[in-house]
Amino acid sequence: MRELIGVRLREERERLGLSQEDFAAIGGASRRSQIDWEQGKFVPNVEFLVAVAGEGVDVLYVLTGQRTYKTLTDEEKDLIKGFNALDLVGKAGVISLIKGMVQASKGTDIHFSSLAIHEDAKAYMVKNKQKEK
Repeated sequence: MRELIGVRLREERERLGLSQEDFAAIGGASRRSQIDWEQGKFVPNVEFLVAVAGEGVDVLYVLTGQRTYKTLTDEEKDLIKGFNALDLVGKAGVISLIKGMVQASKGTDIHFSSLAIHEDAKAYMVKNKQKEK
């Protein structure tokens, strides 16, 4: 658990474009503490998390891995709004596009909990093809 918190804490620091020293200073901590937290040796205390939350850190994400909508950038919010406006086929296409782009750029695969969207999209397309006939 400590390692995951450390990874997510680093992601949030990098998302905000802060050095380890500057990020640690926000919460009144040392760079050494920040390094230890990011390496999963220890976890930050509540006081630190409250302080960095005030600077835009998604503390829920750091602790649980689940993003809080209000801490997303305007660009990320726009992407979510656009995605939500799509029909099932569009959503399935966007998910496939993102997976392909991430895999191509990082050589890794990401997993969405969207199997239901893909299955629903297939059913939607079959249904529409039957209507055309």
